[in-house]
Amino acid sequence: MIRDDAEAYRELIEQSQQIESEFDRELTWNEPEETRSGKKRSRIVVTKSADVTDQDQWDEYLDWMVEHGEKFHEVFYDRIQQL
Repeated sequence: MIRDDAEAYRELIEQSQQIESEFDRELTWNEPEETRSGKKRSRIVVTKSADVTDQDQWDEYLDWMVEHGEKFHEVFYDRIQQL
């Protein structure tokens, strides 16, 4: 996670098409917003529709979260290190 760095977000969003291509999924790019402490925070999100009350699906949901967490690391780690 990059905290309080709107410029880093801008550099990543310039690569958004390539990033989403590598991620093989559309991501949600939330522009930097001011927090209560006056800092700028942004988010890059991947989502899945799910019924969290359906306990029979929890293993599937957990697998999805692990898979996509690993994918975030794979796609973003080197880019973030270069910022």
